[in-house]
Amino acid sequence: MILRYPTYWLVIFTMAGCCALPPSMNENSMTDLTLTTDDDVNPAISIAVSRQLEGDEAEGSVLVRRRAGLSPDHSRLAGARAWSLLGTRRLQAGDAVAATQCALAGLDELGPDYRPRGVMDSSGLKISAAHGRIRDGFPVDGATVLLRILRERIALYLIRYADDIVE
Repeated sequence: MILRYPTYWLVIFTMAGCCALPPSMNENSMTDLTLTTDDDVNPAISIAVSRQLEGDEAEGSVLVRRRAGLSPDHSRLAGARAWSLLGTRRLQAGDAVAATQCALAGLDELGPDYRPRGVMDSSGLKISAAHGRIRDGFPVDGATVLLRILRERIALYLIRYADDIVE
């Protein structure tokens, strides 16, 4: 069974405490919450979001196990995936400035709670180095590093929340 809820339903669910909208969402971002039930015992929630920059758009999604109790808002993972895809496309099109904007938006949306326990992460230093490359006149290098860091943090997020996330 699949039920699709437009953005205003997600806001209602948010008000009810079901999930929350990430702070980086704006009126240009679209969100659908899809309740997908594989069977009556193991239902899952599929969250798909769309992110836009200068007329270009990409979609990211995540399939989350529906369990009793509180779990983090995984729509931020879907948003980070959309920004990663959009940034990669913009970099391939030769727009390093837009790719950088997408990477930074994705890092912001994913937030600080991506690392599994016990994992040390030095990507903050790499982000500083990427900004340095951009300031030194190498925007493609900087955007490439930022997008790689976003992909790495997404991978760490998947490890941290492996019990919650189906795909």
